[in-house]
Amino acid sequence: MRSLYIAGRMHCGSTFLNVLLGAAPTAFPIGELVNGLKRGPQEICACGEPLESCPVWSKIAADYAATTGRDFFEDGKWLYDQADIKKFPTAYRAGNAEPWATYYQRQNDVLAAIGRVSGADIGIDSSKEFTRALLTLRADPKARVIHLIRKPVPIVGSYYWRQTKGSKFYFMKRSYDLAKLRFPALMLVAGSWNAGVIAGWFLERAAPGRVLHVSYEAFCTDPDAELARMGDFAGLDLSDVRAKVAAGSALPLQHALGGNDEIKTGDGTFTFVPNAGGRRAMPALYRWGASVFSAPGRLFQAVALKTTG
Repeated sequence: MRSLYIAGRMHCGSTFLNVLLGAAPTAFPIGELVNGLKRGPQEICACGEPLESCPVWSKIAADYAATTGRDFFEDGKWLYDQADIKKFPTAYRAGNAEPWATYYQRQNDVLAAIGRVSGADIGIDSSKEFTRALLTLRADPKARVIHLIRKPVPIVGSYYWRQTKGSKFYFMKRSYDLAKLRFPALMLVAGSWNAGVIAGWFLERAAPGRVLHVSYEAFCTDPDAELARMGDFAGLDLSDVRAKVAAGSALPLQHALGGNDEIKTGDGTFTFVPNAGGRRAMPALYRWGASVFSAPGRLFQAVALKTTG
């Protein structure tokens, strides 16, 4: 199995894209692979079962243990820990030095087990993290990365909406109670959006021809054209998916890990409803602040990244 990895910021739309691409006949929608595995065998699959009793993931874990002699979930957490964004510069320069050589081997072992059990040729990994995207490209010369770029104001709006609902602030793999620090914290999100755009540019430099930049807003405006472009890039037959998206039909979540819990509370399906402007309103001060703090990255994106066909 080769990996088609979705890189991007949190709330960029990676969950829905995982479902759409994973509905191709030769694909398996893994979801947020290491994010799910690091939570252990009690993590709930999109099918509603804990991974240890899920009919797919339990077999994958058993296959992995039988083949490698190692624990599937322990290695998944190790892969998660190694892919911190702070390690991106080191990983970019390191090549095959340790611990990256071990990372590549375990990454390929995990995908091989998923491929043997699922029978799919391509695994859609929507973990989003840029360091992991880089390491995925290094581990397999056939791997591909889709860099999904959503405008920063709707991303900050999604964060804001979750804070008003009582959620903790999740940033740099840690959770925080914001209390009265919501505005500076969300401006930090807007500023860090710039780093994601630049990291996407470095991915393209590291693996020319194997990284595709996709605008979330362009996808919402013309999903058929963008799906066709992604299918050509990844070697996926998305004709049936494109027809279902055009008809407003539901697609199965299958056995995806992690991702947006909002789409996992229904009947096990997801219907894509394009919305380029974002669904989460927030005060004008937050919108203006997000625009100001993300201005360098938006300029860099316009000049350096090609996000259209």
